[in-house]
Order: sequence, then structure tokens, then C-alpha cells
Amino acid sequence: MLTQEHASQVREALFPYATVQWSDFGGTDKASILITIAKQKKEEFPNKILQNSNYRMFHLTHDMRLESFSGYKTNKFRARQVKSVEHAIEKLKTWFQTA
Repeated sequence: MLTQEHASQVREALFPYATVQWSDFGGTDKASILITIAKQKKEEFPNKILQNSNYRMFHLTHDMRLESFSGYKTNKFRARQVKSVEHAIEKLKTWFQTA
């Protein structure tokens, strides 16, 4: 089960820009984490708009499935099953280096 502490772990990973939101919309047993990562710092976004930057949004589900659902000017990310939040962070960092 994902908790707000897991969201904090993702937030602390080193990316120029990252937002992390914990959602328990389906109940705490089906909580998920929504992640937005950009290659630029917030101050460097063209016209100060996230969607104009090189970014991608991810969803980490309660059953540990990591998938991308939106992005611009970045490499695609194939949905995958991860073993833990730490494994998800590792996958995001690996993708980020090639994006």
C-alpha cells in the first residue's frame, strides 16, 4: 500500500523540477502517486508554462504499476511493473538520463 511517506521519497529524488501528489481517491488501500518531472527548472519554462517545457507525467498505482500519461519533447516511457517505490525512482532516474 502506498503512503504519503512514499510520495515524499519520490519528491526527494534529484530532478530539476518535480511535483508529487499522493491520492487516495479510491480509498487508502488503492492509493496512488502522481509524478510530474521536467528537464528544466521552473524558472526556465518557456513562457513560464510547464506544458511548454520538456516534461512527462507519471502514475504509480497501488499495485505498483508505473506508467506515463502525458509529456512533451521527451522520450516515451513504456509502462512497467515495479517492485517498490525505490525501484520506481530508479526507473524514473534511468529514463530521465536518456530523455
